[in-house]
Amino acid sequence: MKTSRYFFFVTVLFLFLSGCSKEKPEGNPLALVDGSPIYEEYIPDGGTLDQAIDREILYQEAIRRGIDKDKKVQQSIREVVVGTFLDQLYTSVGEVTVEDDEVKNYYDEHENEFLIIRGAEIVLNDKAVAEEVYRKALSGEDFKNLVKEYSKSLTKARGGETTISSNYHGGLFLDKEIGEIVLVDDKGDTYRVIKLVEKSYAPFDIAKSSIKTRMVIERKGELVKDITEKLKKEKKIEILSQK
Repeated sequence: MKTSRYFFFVTVLFLFLSGCSKEKPEGNPLALVDGSPIYEEYIPDGGTLDQAIDREILYQEAIRRGIDKDKKVQQSIREVVVGTFLDQLYTSVGEVTVEDDEVKNYYDEHENEFLIIRGAEIVLNDKAVAEEVYRKALSGEDFKNLVKEYSKSLTKARGGETTISSNYHGGLFLDKEIGEIVLVDDKGDTYRVIKLVEKSYAPFDIAKSSIKTRMVIERKGELVKDITEKLKKEKKIEILSQK
């Protein structure tokens, strides 16, 4: 039920923004809904005129019900406006340069970000059972057989094979040796018995593109931050309460 309400809320928000932000297009409207024109560009990509009419009807009803005055809608509109403006700022600052040696230095200094950890997991929903399976794994019972018998995860179909993030549980596996077995409480009702199978690093040639993209975004972010700081100096800011 919450999902449906959220979907409706997002849909109405989209309609509200569309209705408020569009300048009058050139050309003649394709339809009128209580006098409000529907132009060709109002039709969603791959959509139909009927869909555009439905959106206009929902938009008008949302406004009639005062959805546009709702605090959550107003806050969401602010976030969309700020997000759109930030996108424009990122574009307006132009291109930034990142040299290849800078990318290589980043790769060398942040090697754990490119660590690929592979393991085999047994996923369980009962702590006592997880502890029992963990003891069996430590005693030397065949791990694949334990996966087959106990695991509740879809990874069971491939013998528990899984890729583990290098920052999983605070970098739990960074200092573990191949073959080590750990019991992890994923909070809630999920427990994992994980056996470390392989550790390797993504080659620089594969990682460099994503590193460069990240560095470009960060540098553009710094330029946008400078613009923000400049705008801040032009404003009168009064802090009325510290939270």
